[in-house]
Amino acid sequence: MRRVLGVVLLSSALGRAPQLAAAEMAEIGRIAVPADVKVRFLLVSPDGEQLTAACADRKLRVWSVPSARPSRLLRTLDVDGAPISALAYSHDGTWIGASTGNGSLGAIAISPDGSRIAVAPVSTPPELWDVASAKRRAILTTSFGGSNALDFSPDGTRLASADEDTSIRLYDTEGVLRATVEDLPLESFALTFTPDGKQLVLGGADKRVTLLDGATGKVVRQLPKQPDAIAWLAARRADGTVVSGSFKDESMDLPGPTLAWTLDGAPPREVAAKERFNGGGPLKDGRLLLTTMAEGAIVVWAVR
Repeated sequence: MRRVLGVVLLSSALGRAPQLAAAEMAEIGRIAVPADVKVRFLLVSPDGEQLTAACADRKLRVWSVPSARPSRLLRTLDVDGAPISALAYSHDGTWIGASTGNGSLGAIAISPDGSRIAVAPVSTPPELWDVASAKRRAILTTSFGGSNALDFSPDGTRLASADEDTSIRLYDTEGVLRATVEDLPLESFALTFTPDGKQLVLGGADKRVTLLDGATGKVVRQLPKQPDAIAWLAARRADGTVVSGSFKDESMDLPGPTLAWTLDGAPPREVAAKERFNGGGPLKDGRLLLTTMAEGAIVVWAVR
């Protein structure tokens, strides 16, 4: 276990993922959850073998993802006895980052080689830290407020932040600012690099998915506007499809449709109408797993 600011880094061992069902979105299995355990949100390891859950009792629980064999609880981790506000896997799945400390961190991202971790304290500028020394490398300054989302490029050379001042900023691994996108009218809530790192995909309050050049930040394309704000994004490795989740104007607690986008400007296709997903993750084999809760169980879905 390592500790950087309010983030606990835990070693993770990974394996092979279950087979994909031949459907737009198909249930692949369920994980029974004890009646006294309340799951808040989850993250699937990059190869789809493990599922890490942040629970209301301030513990992390790691289950195997259901496949041909029944799921089982692999371990339970007590991370400082503090509330867990965010989770992140390193790109290779070696590390799990869990932010603790009364929800003081809104987002975290781990570089592919595990040497850097970016953290977004609530309402204050994000920071870049060195993992080995546990020393801060840079404060990633904003005009005001903090950052809603962070992501490292797949090759680990760039860090992107979606900031509350509506700007998107690109940094190198030392925290030096390389590009700023300032012409977005509303703040972005989510961003992710495409698997090849050539584009940065973002979405938020403007109800659009926007594509930026992954190196320069130049706007490449805006996809068709939707009725609902974009809450989260996940890029699939298989074909470059991006899946987005949304929420209704009335409340962030009211889920809108989950959509799958190609990056050529075509309208999206609907994956789910109003499922309340509470976690998941894109896999190295190109698939995307999502999770919901139902009748005392975690339900795991595969998205084509």
